[in-house]
Amino acid sequence: QISKQPSCPWSMQHLRLLAVLFAVLLCPVWSHSKKKEFKELKKKDRRDEKTFAAEEHRLESDLQAAKAAEANEAKLLKAEREEEAAAENRAERAEEEAARAEEVTNESQGIA
Repeated sequence: QISKQPSCPWSMQHLRLLAVLFAVLLCPVWSHSKKKEFKELKKKDRRDEKTFAAEEHRLESDLQAAKAAEANEAKLLKAEREEEAAAENRAERAEEEAARAEEVTNESQGIA
């Protein structure tokens, strides 16, 4: 009987051993690159979070400033309306006083 031997001097066991050895040698390199990539992503996430927090704080400050400005404007409008109402009241009282004075004058001239 003629035994058929593979023409390649490397048997399957040798190839498997070589593949395992190759994987064992490359695994730390691959793992290191993945760890480095992960660290960089974490740094980027932290920067993004800080940027987001700063932007959120700025927007909150802008909102508070807008609310304060709106409240001040409302107070000014209210004060202006009150002032106008007071001026109208003074004008009405002055007209009433003038009308009374005229009546008194007319009555005193009528009596005299």
